[in-house]
Amino acid sequence: MGTHPSRGDRRAPQCGGPLHPLFDSSDARPEKPDHKTAALCKQVQRALALALAGECADPLLQALLVDAVVPAPHAGHLLVRLLAREGSPTDLLARLELVNGLLRNSIAQSIHRKRTPQLSFLILPIVPPAQEACHD
Repeated sequence: MGTHPSRGDRRAPQCGGPLHPLFDSSDARPEKPDHKTAALCKQVQRALALALAGECADPLLQALLVDAVVPAPHAGHLLVRLLAREGSPTDLLARLELVNGLLRNSIAQSIHRKRTPQLSFLILPIVPPAQEACHD
């Protein structure tokens, strides 16, 4: 019969053939914004800002600014992006681990959920703008 595989042969061709994209955007539905998760992130952001500024006795943690809170990858685990004016990110992350329970407790008191989300932190140092050199 020749060299073509029969119809019942499900093996892939040895070489050649059409290329298929891994993700076909024509079949994808646009994701609807998840308003509940966005609201949770805003509540957590406010609670963390208050807890860091008021409840933490550490001056370096009190100086942190809560820039954003986003799902990572869902509402059960949130990524907190913090801006730091001073201190090394490694030192700040270690200090945050020490007060993680306090922070989650503050969040639990301000949100109305069965479970308090887990937190991960990302520290971004605030770099002051470079001073322009005087040119005569």
